[in-house]
Amino acid sequence: MHRFSLVCDARGIWTVTGATGSKPLRFRDLPAAVEFARNDACGSEADIELWADGLYVFVHQKKGWPHCLYARVPERRHATMTTNARNLMTSMNPGAGAVAPHQHLRATAAKATLRTTAYRYVRAGFEGLIVVGLFLVLAGTALYLRARLGFAL
Repeated sequence: MHRFSLVCDARGIWTVTGATGSKPLRFRDLPAAVEFARNDACGSEADIELWADGLYVFVHQKKGWPHCLYARVPERRHATMTTNARNLMTSMNPGAGAVAPHQHLRATAAKATLRTTAYRYVRAGFEGLIVVGLFLVLAGTALYLRARLGFAL
């Protein structure tokens, strides 16, 4: 049975030890390191230790390696799209600083028109009226029950 140790350093470089060669090998990402270990073991049974930023994970892989050790990363947007999104968010709110790269726009600039903004205010006002109406109905019911039946809520 094979035994591999995958250790991630502070720069995000993964070091694989326990391979057929005695020398530790370095990889830029976890999927490449795991794929190397799988190929080195020829898909046979193996024990894998993962060390990353104080986290320790032990995985026993049976023949065929049925357990997935990482999640696929969605494709990244082009740098120009991200830059344009940051510029748009900063220009929409002059008091705000730069937008963090992990944030995404919820609406495009075309949707944020004066007309849709007015509809949003009207809708919020209408929802507020409904809440006030429900409160008045419940308060009236409580007063009625208290006056007629002697219930105290």
